[in-house]
Amino acid sequence: MREKLSIIEDARRPARRRERSGKRDARPGETEGCKRKAERKRALFRRGRRLLLLPAAAILFFLLFRVFSGPGTEEEDGKGAFLFTAQDSPPLPGETAEEDASFRPVPAEEQDPLLLVNREHPIDADYVPETAALRNGMAASRLCLDDLQDMMDDCRAAGLRPLICSSYRSYEKQAELFRAKVQKYQGQGKLPSEAEALAARVVAPAGESEHQTGLAFDIVDEGYQLLDEKQESTAVSLWLRENAARYGFVVRYPPDKTEVTCIIYEPWHYRYVGKEN
Repeated sequence: MREKLSIIEDARRPARRRERSGKRDARPGETEGCKRKAERKRALFRRGRRLLLLPAAAILFFLLFRVFSGPGTEEEDGKGAFLFTAQDSPPLPGETAEEDASFRPVPAEEQDPLLLVNREHPIDADYVPETAALRNGMAASRLCLDDLQDMMDDCRAAGLRPLICSSYRSYEKQAELFRAKVQKYQGQGKLPSEAEALAARVVAPAGESEHQTGLAFDIVDEGYQLLDEKQESTAVSLWLRENAARYGFVVRYPPDKTEVTCIIYEPWHYRYVGKEN
């Protein structure tokens, strides 16, 4: 019986609400006004939604364009690697012809593949090698360009997915990276001198990094993009250690040479020294 009363009560609720709002029902003209007001609100909502869709569509188009076109023009080489575009790198800040008419990058034929760069043998701030642009806004010395392309092509042909995550760095960029690492250690409570010493074992100070030659590359496996010792176990790293020398590259900082190099073991860091070397 309670269930029936409950159902009846539910059925009566709309009628009772109409009885309580008798004053509103007594003015039928107001209902039409409310309808017109609701229609105006819906029209404004539809118009606002269309206006919002326009910028959203523009942003989506831009993102799709970036995904499918990549960063800049890409020219497929003979093996279809799409590794880099063979074009001159854009001038670095402060190095345009208008700002410094005497600026001249070191031509590839004048670059030394055995150029030693470390704490005892820093290079000058104005040393800038002639480079070509890689994908993702990076660059590499033209001295090693062909061998680098061949190595990446052959690694991909073996069914692997190598990825260059760092290449040429300017003096200013290297200084910025070193400062950031020092600040990180200081944030952990290290004294400035201790922070600099720790940072130097991971990131070389400006002038002491091989990346400034355009001949050093951090290469990882797309399936594992962390710069740690586990990188040595990836398929790409195993292939490179077996084959890199054929293209003129060496693992620059091996685990048994840290006392000599003063740099931690970096299984991802490859340095071009030339095939004959």
